Amino acid sequence: MDASAILGQDVLHTFLINRSSTEPATVEITPAGMRLKSIRSAEMVSGPSASACNTFDRPDAIRIQKLNNIELTDPTATIRLPPLSVAAITFGIDTQV
Repeated sequence: MDASAILGQDVLHTFLINRSSTEPATVEITPAGMRLKSIRSAEMVSGPSASACNTFDRPDAIRIQKLNNIELTDPTATIRLPPLSVAAITFGIDTQV
């Protein structure tokens, strides 16, 4: 797993990469000094294998998809990522905690 985050005004942008070609990954995000109050957007890019590529015959082998595997339970977000996936998730936050 690789992860990074950018703190914006009232939002936290997170970026996650599951490099495993076989294993799904579960990530928990519990930021200090703020509360995750909503999921503003959640998308991921994924494909069926490490050698997958888009072609004229299969233009959607690798595509952007809505990421639905997120549970938001104060104070933690739990995200489940399939193998070989990249996710971008934006949370609405409250810094008055």
